[in-house]
Amino acid sequence: MHVQETKTERLNIRVPRSIKQTWQRAAEAQGRSLSDYILEKVTDSAVEDIERLHIIELTLRDQRQLLEELSAPVPEPTARMKKMAHDYEKAVKNGNLVVSH
Repeated sequence: MHVQETKTERLNIRVPRSIKQTWQRAAEAQGRSLSDYILEKVTDSAVEDIERLHIIELTLRDQRQLLEELSAPVPEPTARMKKMAHDYEKAVKNGNLVVSH
């Protein structure tokens, strides 16, 4: 991932010499500066970490259970659930509850 912005900020980190040498060797092998190499690798890793937040992994057993639950007939709402829905709609209608989308 290549990042191109007009405003930049400085980030200073201290790392052991051996790690910096490893990064430098990798950057040189790709014909890139150390800064460009690190920026791309860290940014790609951060994007993957963020994307992983939106993924739910289920075991095969959990997948089967989920499918069973989703396939089951929907039960009729109880009297308490109907009252809650009525109270909710009444609160929204009266302006006591603001719903934003």
